[in-house]
Amino acid sequence: MSEEVIVGKLRTELQREIVSECQVVYILVKIRKLLVLHNQAKTFSILNLYCNWTVHSSLDRDAAQNLIVELNRSYSRLDTGETAEHGLQGLWNYFSFDHFRKQFQAFLSLHNLPTAICEDVLWQEFLHYYSLAIQDCPLECSGTSNIDNLRFDKLVLAASTIEDFSEIGRYVQIRWRLYLQDRLISDWNCSLGANASRALMGRKMIQK
Repeated sequence: MSEEVIVGKLRTELQREIVSECQVVYILVKIRKLLVLHNQAKTFSILNLYCNWTVHSSLDRDAAQNLIVELNRSYSRLDTGETAEHGLQGLWNYFSFDHFRKQFQAFLSLHNLPTAICEDVLWQEFLHYYSLAIQDCPLECSGTSNIDNLRFDKLVLAASTIEDFSEIGRYVQIRWRLYLQDRLISDWNCSLGANASRALMGRKMIQK
């Protein structure tokens, strides 16, 4: 399939309302093809990882392991007091898909494709169906790790729902679960509203 055909199909799909998990996977598969054609997988490493996540039952390659290691660094800062806020922000960037959204928008802009899908309300719909596509498909860090005292080695998106609250509007509710050697050690709930300033995160620690 030529680049012109890929871009044409992608442009058409991006201009439609997002109504299904299959539609989201289709969009990201086309983006993945463009990343390969332009040798941009490293430039857009986060976007590439999230594209790959939709077409695998689990991921344990370098990009996935690097993400687990990065999240471990942020997680470890939560108990340090002075840098706890930085740790929480680091987790938020990934659990809220903020990094994904930024690289997605930058990639679309670079290729002169519609970026409306990355705007607040449309992004909620896209993110909900994306979450369903990767639900229960773990990111894993196996083998030798380049971080001491690994706090968790597997990350799983456990659930995604859309909730309507009469007073504060519509939210996508996402639950993340962190495991160490297949034992659940932490459960995070991420609520994403159309207005980014209203997005909240809660943490529930599981006792060992």
